[in-house]
Amino acid sequence: MPPKGIIKTVVQYEREAHWIGACLVHVRSAPRKVWQRRHSISLPSNIFICHTCDTKGCILDEHHFLGTAAMNSADMVEKGRHVGTRGQACHVTPHTVASKRRMSKAHKQTWSDPAYKVKQREARSTDKFKTKMAAPRPKQAIAAKRLWSDPKFRAKMHKARLASSQLISANALEIWSRPGYRDRMREIHRQGAQRRKVAS
Repeated sequence: MPPKGIIKTVVQYEREAHWIGACLVHVRSAPRKVWQRRHSISLPSNIFICHTCDTKGCILDEHHFLGTAAMNSADMVEKGRHVGTRGQACHVTPHTVASKRRMSKAHKQTWSDPAYKVKQREARSTDKFKTKMAAPRPKQAIAAKRLWSDPKFRAKMHKARLASSQLISANALEIWSRPGYRDRMREIHRQGAQRRKVAS
């Protein structure tokens, strides 16, 4: 890897790449840089390096062609590589576009009615309440409730908490009674207050 600021050559890119199938694969940003180095042309930002092999990291010149974002998207649709909402390839036709537009328009008109909005909110809140009440309780929660309903267990846990809090208090008291600790903490707080004052 050359130091920062030194431009890599095409040979260096090819040396760092590795073969996957029929493609010499590199990092994703490499194809554009390699193409520009090979052809000594600086491409404008609206021109893309498209791939006939559909491998984004491919740096083989014979797998590249120049195109815009629209051309790249059209190539993707033509090959059936675009993905629908359910993870399957969706084939867009003029009929499906018109149908989607009609549905969207009807949806907007329906939701523009205030009474419909109120009705939907009430229905959703009721559905959520029903779902929450009907949801089965996990086995761990049932077991914990059964455990805490035992008075002996509650007394035992209360005793353990008391002992733990007493131990923490004793440790804190011992730390704060060390020589110089209190002054050191005051100095830290004072410096923090000064930094906040300067920042504000």
